[in-house]
Amino acid sequence: MKNRFFAGVMVMSLFALLFSACRKEDPRTTLSFSSFEGGGPEFGISIADETVVSCEQTRKYHKKNHERLKGAGYDVVFSFTGLKPGVTTAFITARSPIADNWDEQYVLTVDEALHVTAERIGHYNLEDEIEAMMPRPQTVIRIGDRSFPVVLADTPAGDEFFRLLEEGLLSVTLTGGGGEERTGILPDALDTQDEAGSYGAGDILLRDGTALSVCLGSGEGVFTKLGSFTAAPEELLELMGEDGVSVELYIEWSE
Repeated sequence: MKNRFFAGVMVMSLFALLFSACRKEDPRTTLSFSSFEGGGPEFGISIADETVVSCEQTRKYHKKNHERLKGAGYDVVFSFTGLKPGVTTAFITARSPIADNWDEQYVLTVDEALHVTAERIGHYNLEDEIEAMMPRPQTVIRIGDRSFPVVLADTPAGDEFFRLLEEGLLSVTLTGGGGEERTGILPDALDTQDEAGSYGAGDILLRDGTALSVCLGSGEGVFTKLGSFTAAPEELLELMGEDGVSVELYIEWSE
């Protein structure tokens, strides 16, 4: 009876050791990303130092027998195995004709037991970066030898004025004899959305579809505001004089 008891204890101890070994912590770490057949992101990876960590890339479909079925969802799994203690970086890229395109940067750390940890340190949306690099328009008014950036009104009138300037440089002779505005005539009429309101120095106004005014000071009236620029009334008066001046409006494109 005792022999059976001890034999049972030994068997249980053996199973406990085997179970403990099976439950031993996996030193690897994984990163998983979702995609789909028929245009979903294709993922790639580059590791700075492949002597520190290796990577296996696998694809796991969300449902069985969905391989190559258009629209079928799956996960791309990157499994990292530590090769020696150390730190390196990895870039994961996602490229798709219909989904977002991005890069992510990770720091991969391998400890003395060859356990791997991954920490994301950057996410870069390529569409945002491309947009930031695209040339941007800046409306400019030049009065004499001074140039001022103009902020166009966020209105249909401001949009139509921008389209007019897209056609090329606009030169207008402004006159006005001592008032708070200098006014000239546009070559083509623009749509107006006249409203009663106040204006200030640097405002660019439209009246009657063709009368373009640059304000030297403040006042009230009925007008369509096209935009504005920042300048002191004294400076504007000096630049324009009492008899008026020819001004140029145009668009500059950032590099």
